[in-house]
Amino acid sequence: MVSCKRDPLSVVDVKIDGGHVVVDLELNEEGPKGREYPYLFAPMTMVALDRSRFPVNGSVLFEFVLDNELQLTVQDDLR
Repeated sequence: MVSCKRDPLSVVDVKIDGGHVVVDLELNEEGPKGREYPYLFAPMTMVALDRSRFPVNGSVLFEFVLDNELQLTVQDDLR
């Protein structure tokens, strides 16, 4: 077990098409980026997007893709 670890998760691309968002993530355990942490953390990356890029009414579909495989789909009306 490694006592210090960097975050191996990186955002490669974010595509917004109206009410459809695709967040493309990459897991790179060979050359992780970011600062070292003293404990073993689960990889986590936050993506912030400007609300004005989405439709005023209706829901938005978010797809999270990790290493070219769809991992999670979330739909919300952003109220």
